[in-house]
Amino acid sequence: MASLAGFEKLLVRKTDTAKVRAELCAMLKTWLLKHVGDEDARMRPYIEEMRRPAKQLRPFQRAMLWR
Repeated sequence: MASLAGFEKLLVRKTDTAKVRAELCAMLKTWLLKHVGDEDARMRPYIEEMRRPAKQLRPFQRAMLWR
């Protein structure tokens, strides 16, 4: 959040917006890949555990669960 606030300040000051946008995109890409790759991957066992009972349901019931 602090990094985003820094980017916001740069954009408000109307500094080189193309450079700021490029840096922001690079930062967000790195964050997203790390977040999905590391943080979300740790949750996989728990999600699989939660889905196990749902696999016993009929297809229509399962479809209603994951709406």
